[in-house]
Amino acid sequence: MVCLATVILTGCEEQQLPTYDVNTHYVHFERMWNDRPVRFSFQTTPLENDYTVRIPVTLIGLAITEDKDYAVSVVTEDEPYKVGNVEYATTASPAVYDIDLAQTFSAGVYSDELEITLHNVPDELEEEKCIVLRIENNENFFQGPQEYLISIIYVSNIISQPDWWDDDFSLIYLGPYSDIKYRHFIIATGVSDLSEMDNSEIDAYVREYVYYLREQDAKGTPVLEKDGSKVLDTINFSA
Repeated sequence: MVCLATVILTGCEEQQLPTYDVNTHYVHFERMWNDRPVRFSFQTTPLENDYTVRIPVTLIGLAITEDKDYAVSVVTEDEPYKVGNVEYATTASPAVYDIDLAQTFSAGVYSDELEITLHNVPDELEEEKCIVLRIENNENFFQGPQEYLISIIYVSNIISQPDWWDDDFSLIYLGPYSDIKYRHFIIATGVSDLSEMDNSEIDAYVREYVYYLREQDAKGTPVLEKDGSKVLDTINFSA
C-alpha cells in the first residue's frame, strides 16, 4: 500500500502566487513534499521499538521573540491532501505513531524541528505504511507555500537498500548490497545512516564492521549470504 490515494483528472486552473508580509509569521516544511521523503525501518534499530523522527520546519517573517505553537494535522483518507491531480493520505494506523498537534517553534530562530514518535507494530509494518503531516493555520502562524505544507514519512519493519549505498559506495567500501550485509552492518556499528558523514567517519564505521566480520569468522560462525558465501569476502575496503 502506498500513500497515493487517488488520481483526479481536472481542468487547468490559474493559481495566484502568494505574497508574504514579513510582519506576519508563516511556517512550512523545509523540503518540498516530494523531495526525499523520510523513510524509516525498525530493522535499522533492532533493539528499539520506538523511534523519534525530527523534520525541519522553516519560518517566513521576522524571528519571533518568544516560543509559540504552530498547528499540524495528520492527513487521513477522509480528507486527503491534493497536489495537482493526486491525493495523498495516511495509511498507518494511529498505533504506529504519536504526535503533538501543537508543535513549538522556538524564539530567535528561522529553522526548527517537528517531532513525531514511531512505534514498531510488527503485524502492521510487515508492509510499508505512510504518515502524511500537514501544516495548518492557527492564531500564531499562517501556512507557508503550498508545495511545502505536507511531509510524508514512510515506516516499515522491512530492511531495504538505503540511498547512500550506491555504486560508488559499493565500489569503495562494502561491495554489492544485500539485506544480510546491511543488517549485520547495523548490528556491528549501531549505525544505519551514513548519508551525512564525511569520509573519515565512514572509514571508521566500515573498519569496525570489517573487524566484526573477522571476529565472527575467527569464532567459526562467519556471516554468510543466502548462497553460502562469506560476507567478508565481498568487502572491498581494506582495514
